[in-house]
Amino acid sequence: MVYTVHSTKQLLERVIPFFEQYPLRVKQSDFENFSTITRSIRERSHHRPEVFVEIVRMTYAMNANGRQRKRPIDEILSGSSETARQAPSGSTVKVQSDPHGDMGSQAEMT
Repeated sequence: MVYTVHSTKQLLERVIPFFEQYPLRVKQSDFENFSTITRSIRERSHHRPEVFVEIVRMTYAMNANGRQRKRPIDEILSGSSETARQAPSGSTVKVQSDPHGDMGSQAEMT
């Protein structure tokens, strides 16, 4: 069987509560990181630099400590060109950033 989820809301309302009620026998720590990351993103707290760093660290701790990732964690956290560029305060502009993490396309931010 396959259960498809299309939004963070569905993850928070259906998937995460299910696995909190019926805990996994393997990868429980990965699930706990996943649920923390999902909640942080839904609350938009990942926009704060210190929370973003913690989320990246949790993400890289999952699934064999990030060994299969294309880029090392130091490259992500070093402020490389993939880091979102900040617009001057009080202005509303769109900027293009290079792909984040393992994404394959550019992200548009406002």
